[in-house]
Amino acid sequence: MKVVAIDGSPRKRGTVSTLVETAAQAVEACGAQVSRVRLYDKKIDWCKGCMICRRTNECPLGDDLPALAKEICSADALIFGTPSYWGQPSAVTKALFDRLVGYFATYELIGRRFKISPHFKGLGKQAVVITACTAPSPWAEIFGHSTGPVRLIRRMLKGGGIKIVGSLACKDTWRRPHAKERLRDRASALGRRIAARPTL
Repeated sequence: MKVVAIDGSPRKRGTVSTLVETAAQAVEACGAQVSRVRLYDKKIDWCKGCMICRRTNECPLGDDLPALAKEICSADALIFGTPSYWGQPSAVTKALFDRLVGYFATYELIGRRFKISPHFKGLGKQAVVITACTAPSPWAEIFGHSTGPVRLIRRMLKGGGIKIVGSLACKDTWRRPHAKERLRDRASALGRRIAARPTL
């Protein structure tokens, strides 16, 4: 099994980065191969809206995204980690997903409607999502700071036929900046969950 662990946090020792690494180590302990990616170490430009990827299934921009997209598409499972900024993923995580559109699905214009064909539907590709926000409960839930990134990433992955099989939303990291043991235990459980699921 091949797993790609994607860290969308700018803080190398922050809550998200720590928990993504914890999940990755749990996957490795189960015998899977893990490739680690720090998005802030990559050059990923903003989507230009050229729509070329919808015809070719590849992005024409010459940065790190095309190679990363191929690695993501060839993986059996994915670990995504991102901090929550105003209930949204980090900017570089959003830029990644904006540019994965053509790699995740084929778009055909039939009459006045688009037919969307997810590339990974029925292939058993799965993902887990880890996110963190500074807002405490209940405000984190009420205003979507803890749940917003998970919902958005779930919709994005669903467009490619990838299923989220678990998530971890950490709250109140302003007062508790370091991942506590119980959060690391939950991240490890997420890693074991995707390692245990059969691939097709």
